[in-house]
Amino acid sequence: MAETMESVKKEETKAPAKKAVKKAPVQTGGYTVKELALVSEKLFGVKRECVLVALKGEKGVLSVEAAKDKVSKFMKKEVK
Repeated sequence: MAETMESVKKEETKAPAKKAVKKAPVQTGGYTVKELALVSEKLFGVKRECVLVALKGEKGVLSVEAAKDKVSKFMKKEVK
């Protein structure tokens, strides 16, 4: 019985170590583009459609500050 206990312990030590799985960073305190568009006139002073176009292509969540920056840059673009 002592031999089997030792062989079990050896097998346990031979088991490969688990690799750490990298998780995507979780952003907290952010809002989706749809949520920002719903309150666009209060937050940005522009129509909902402008926010939707300015933030087109954004995935995930954005902070209000980041969204304000992008909307502001979009609204200041020169129209050709």
